[in-house]
Amino acid sequence: AVARVVDATGFLAMIKLFAISMTLSGVAASVLSIGMAVDANILIFERMKDELRSGRTMLSAINIGFNRAWPAIRDGNVSTLITCAILYWFSDQLGATIVQGFAATLAIGVLISMFSAIVVSRTLMRVLALTALSRRVRLFVPSGGKDIADRFPNCKVKVIKEIDDPLAENKPQPKKKEKYICCLLYTSDAADE
Repeated sequence: AVARVVDATGFLAMIKLFAISMTLSGVAASVLSIGMAVDANILIFERMKDELRSGRTMLSAINIGFNRAWPAIRDGNVSTLITCAILYWFSDQLGATIVQGFAATLAIGVLISMFSAIVVSRTLMRVLALTALSRRVRLFVPSGGKDIADRFPNCKVKVIKEIDDPLAENKPQPKKKEKYICCLLYTSDAADE
């Protein structure tokens, strides 16, 4: 949401800077560019969730998720910018200023939304990864986050507080009082304390 506020503020600043009058086609182009920015964030966050499900830490999931989502975001935005250039050129040749305004507004919106999706969202997520909130994997992986511990039994975290599991009656209890969760702190390959 914060990245979208930065996106909207930058878009309005560019409209004011270039003295573009907002017609109905300009409003349609701005709505379309916001939709493309939301699509970029969805791609990024889905890639991050995939990495979290595979047992990565929050910071590495952010970096790998952004790197995996970047080619799709780049391709979609570059093809939109090429389309905007073609629309702008044809409308200039035919004298259709409404289409020309749509193309210019869409190009500005796509450039600003690409900047906010990559730079602003990435910075905010990296700051979030440094807080204690990033250790709660279930907040970032709502579907499938519960069974991450079952899929990675070699990853350990020392238990600060023991909680009795009501479903553990049929399960064999480990000799040590440790719970297995996703690799957030250290893996079994690391030296145990």
